[in-house]
Amino acid sequence: VRIMNVSESRICTRDEDPARIINLRFVYRDKNASIRTPQVDLPVKAKARLCAQAWDEPMAKAGLIKVDAPTVQRVGIMIFLQLTVNFGWIKHWRFGDVKAAFLQGKNRDVNEKGRLFLRPPRGRPLQGVAFGCLLEVLTSVYGLPDAPRAWWEELTTFLLSIGFRHCRIDVAFIFFYYDSGSVGIMIILHVDDLMIANDGSKLTEGIVEKLHNKYPFGVWGKVMDMPNGTTYTG
Repeated sequence: VRIMNVSESRICTRDEDPARIINLRFVYRDKNASIRTPQVDLPVKAKARLCAQAWDEPMAKAGLIKVDAPTVQRVGIMIFLQLTVNFGWIKHWRFGDVKAAFLQGKNRDVNEKGRLFLRPPRGRPLQGVAFGCLLEVLTSVYGLPDAPRAWWEELTTFLLSIGFRHCRIDVAFIFFYYDSGSVGIMIILHVDDLMIANDGSKLTEGIVEKLHNKYPFGVWGKVMDMPNGTTYTG
């Protein structure tokens, strides 16, 4: 975002469509809530996130922007797991969680989507933002209806640019092919959660490392290094 000064913010509040000035709020959650059971008593894993309250975003309400973002189907996950075993790729099977994925989305096209502004939470000042100032949205922000789509387009555009192709049965299941036509890497995508398996060659390990270096991962590791297993999409 761009922090607007007080004068700009007053003019914006006076002249802009009120629907284009969106309130921000903090959302709190327990990340362990979905996997806590009577048999597995996990501690609270607290998380706070600043989100736009954008249910009234005018372009989305008018159906003028894309808000869908494909996620891997259950059958796609099962095929990925089966092929990982069949190909003998378990030693090169990784899981990852991109940190703040929706903030990595493509820059907003103002001509296509119009300008959007954010109002800081009432009574909860943001560091570096003076009282009365608004924020202009430059890229994707959590809470905007097109934020998942912006992240999907960013990630898949990068993957396609380095040689990957969508699977015909599930666009969130992505392959890398050698020139010979054989598969070298498989990736499944569910928003910011990725699973990757490859054949361990120098070429494919380099491509996986290129993906890892491209985005800030909060979680990244090999499944075989997790003696108690790992979770995917909760």
